[in-house]
Amino acid sequence: MPLGRKHIALEPGADIDTPRELINADIALYRAKGRGRNRHEFFSKALQSEIETTKHMADEILSGIEQGEFHPYYQPLLNATSLDIIGVSLRR
Repeated sequence: MPLGRKHIALEPGADIDTPRELINADIALYRAKGRGRNRHEFFSKALQSEIETTKHMADEILSGIEQGEFHPYYQPLLNATSLDIIGVSLRR
């Protein structure tokens, strides 16, 4: 029997912003899933700040890629015995 996922979101006060609560519950869900099976995670302002920082960094990287600001350099990885190329390493 497959196990279902359960989401619990608690908001203090009478004014509940349902769409925001669903986003917050989703953020906590993905954090819990990222940490392994059978876990739970509570949404917090610290978690929200971490997610916002990560998203901002990802947006900046994507913008840099789109504007040609990244220049990759590849270093071959060699088999020490045969000197065959067995892979590459990306350098900055």
